[in-house]
Amino acid sequence: MNLYDIIEKKRHGQSNTAAEVEYVIKGFTAGDIPDYMMSAYLMAVCINGADKDETFAMCKAMMESGDTLHFDSVVVDKHSTGGVSDSTSMILVPILASMGIDILKMSGRSLGFTGGTIDKIEVFSGYQADMSEKKLLEALHKNHGVIVSQSQDLCPADKKIYALRDKTATVDSIPLIASSIMSKKLATGAKIILLDVKYGSGAFMKSAENAVKLARTMVDIGRSYDRQVMAVVTDMDSPLGSSIGAKFEVADVLDVLDGKSSDLGNLAKFFACEIAGMYYKDQGKEIKRADIEATIDTIISSGAAKEKFFDIVKFGGGDISVVENLTKTKYSLEYKAKSAGYISRLDAYSLSKIVREMTDSAQDKASVGLRLNVNIGDKVNMGDTICTLHSNDKISSAIINALDSAVVISKKKTVKQLVYKVVR
Repeated sequence: MNLYDIIEKKRHGQSNTAAEVEYVIKGFTAGDIPDYMMSAYLMAVCINGADKDETFAMCKAMMESGDTLHFDSVVVDKHSTGGVSDSTSMILVPILASMGIDILKMSGRSLGFTGGTIDKIEVFSGYQADMSEKKLLEALHKNHGVIVSQSQDLCPADKKIYALRDKTATVDSIPLIASSIMSKKLATGAKIILLDVKYGSGAFMKSAENAVKLARTMVDIGRSYDRQVMAVVTDMDSPLGSSIGAKFEVADVLDVLDGKSSDLGNLAKFFACEIAGMYYKDQGKEIKRADIEATIDTIISSGAAKEKFFDIVKFGGGDISVVENLTKTKYSLEYKAKSAGYISRLDAYSLSKIVREMTDSAQDKASVGLRLNVNIGDKVNMGDTICTLHSNDKISSAIINALDSAVVISKKKTVKQLVYKVVR
């Protein structure tokens, strides 16, 4: 095949054959196709899109580029397209594991302005996110749940292609995102998959419409491999939790596992209920949703979910004693409301960018964080604390000015809608 011709076809908006797509993916992974030519192909896909057959072919080629996992039991998985202050996985895993449902959560690190689950769980010093297949099986057998990073031998094509996409402004493409995510989900061997597709300022998908398109594409890919897949399109205009920064987000997780009500906890419990429903259906059991919800509430209120979370951390070698000092820092700076009214916007991207810039300039990067005192729709008076910045390094008062564009207070109350649409 001629790579130039393949790129030219796609540049003119024509479809490549499955064989041509496979040729490109395999050739680049093997090192036979240089970065500059792969960049041209990715840009052509990003601009002109890809049809269903091309997208499925990309996913298949990436999935087959490395090892695939196989389990005797039914294993479930959940994936988020990335958001700000989104720590649902760390709540979901111990809940489902406490229910005896095997969940393998293969997660990544932070990308750009989004947080990564692996960065957060590694707050527990000593945690080894890179586990062998033998240890994965042991973890599932012992605890029914495990949080790990993607192994080097799983979907190596995706790793190499994503690294190039990140450098060439070709991340924001539905076919490329869908094939990347689903190649990894399918390679893990999970039979039941829930996809959390984010939209808004703190997500890769900025519009709900495009998020629904991405969700539909990924569900269709999963169904073609006979997997039970559903996608939940959720809001990411404002941070999901009340904190930004790894240590502070772990503190949010522990609050939920202690029974504190929050958007973060409510969404995690919604996901747990949906996955459990699919799991029980697969097992031939008809269990009412209300009964599943009651079970989840009991698991949290009894302390079983929190205990399971610590079991999972300890199995990975993590030191749980760090929870005693998670949010203690030398310096803090409060940002106060400049008028009275209702919180109508807490811009997720802007808030995350502020924390990122503080982190980049700090010597003790792990200590940097932001904690919100309010949520969308809350009523505030002038002078009320909106959020607090934390660090073990001195915080410049100039950073406060950057928060002015991230926080909007209006006269009219705004209602936040966590779940926009469910795609099955």
